[in-house]
Amino acid sequence: MRHVDPAGTPRGDAPDHRDGSSAARQFAALLPHAAVVEAVSHNVTERLGPAEAAAVAAAVPSRVAEFTTGRACAHEALRRLGVPAASIGRGGRGEPLWPAGVVGSITHCDGLRAAAVARRGEVTGVGIDAEPHLPLPVDVADLTLTPPERRRVAQLGAAVPDVAWDRVVFSLKEATYKLWYPLRREWLGFEEVDAAVHTDGTFTVDLPRPLPTPDGDVRVVRGRWAVTDGLLFTAAALTPGMSFPQR
Repeated sequence: MRHVDPAGTPRGDAPDHRDGSSAARQFAALLPHAAVVEAVSHNVTERLGPAEAAAVAAAVPSRVAEFTTGRACAHEALRRLGVPAASIGRGGRGEPLWPAGVVGSITHCDGLRAAAVARRGEVTGVGIDAEPHLPLPVDVADLTLTPPERRRVAQLGAAVPDVAWDRVVFSLKEATYKLWYPLRREWLGFEEVDAAVHTDGTFTVDLPRPLPTPDGDVRVVRGRWAVTDGLLFTAAALTPGMSFPQR
């Protein structure tokens, strides 16, 4: 999916009142048990590996801080998973280049940086996204939600008005793309998928092309979402034998 930065989303490097450990627990509750999540609520300082430093060599300081903290979360998650320390570079589409045998995803928004990792034999693919729980600006919604999705969002908003349903759809599409790209190595546009979000904290995304997995092609991605302390969390995962495990 092409990058869209929702206007009106606050950005900054100041510490936030939210606790990184509570955010990590929230993501962990949305993901398979085999996933390890690490999160912090403010930027941290860490020495980057060569591939990591090269990825942000020309970046502005705020981007370097954000990137460094995301990688710090990923390093700690890998350590907890029992994987030797490794430099996590960046691919051509901005995707993290994980060590062999590992799948993962990194997300960041104002007040939160987080990473989720798992062993490939236990989780086929994973994508996470965090967003401020705020309505999308109209122009961003027009770019990223299809007409059927906008109609469903309007219906949901009428029934449950205290949820920013358009932001939920935007976020779950971001999480789905993070799962999609490492498996398919192919661009996926916002307009190519059909996302349905449900009031029970689940969602489905119909894909335009199949995702190849060891168990066969996947045409529908299933995931979970939640809102906590003003943040929206979305997570999608594929595990061997099923598209998303039930807890």
